[in-house]
Amino acid sequence: MNANATSNIYSEQNWEQAAKDGCYDGFFHNAVQEYLVAPTHGYGFQKEMKISYNQIVFNPVSKKDTTYGKVDIYKQIDSSTYYIWELKPVSYNNGERKKLAIQAL
Repeated sequence: MNANATSNIYSEQNWEQAAKDGCYDGFFHNAVQEYLVAPTHGYGFQKEMKISYNQIVFNPVSKKDTTYGKVDIYKQIDSSTYYIWELKPVSYNNGERKKLAIQAL
């Protein structure tokens, strides 16, 4: 990740080089998920939960209508209470992509 110290703006990774270095597309996303759900860490998180909607909604990332969504990490508190998280790379730390990530969640 290249950080511009004066403006705090981050540039997207070079995924072609990352793949050559053994970090395939999704490597860090999957690694973060696996770390958070590992029982040895004691967080009680689980990975990937499908959420069904009772209506058709527009997914701003895929740009398609859908009747379900998915969260990357969740923690069930009781039969009706869940905490949910969506993992995004630093490339989503800009205005347009950040807006998409928030809409998707």
